[in-house]
Amino acid sequence: MDTISATTCYNHWVKHFSDQNIFVHNGKIIDSESAFASSGLHSEPSPSFEEWLSSRI
Repeated sequence: MDTISATTCYNHWVKHFSDQNIFVHNGKIIDSESAFASSGLHSEPSPSFEEWLSSRI
């Protein structure tokens, strides 16, 4: 994999999981793990970049 496509894939991975795990509530930025932990639950961890990339090939 060349450097440009590796960077593009990494940026896509970051955006994909940040979109899923971070949201705004009443003007405060909250990540889902903090929200789940405060309610006594735990979110499923995001896969590492390498795990995510291998699942896309």
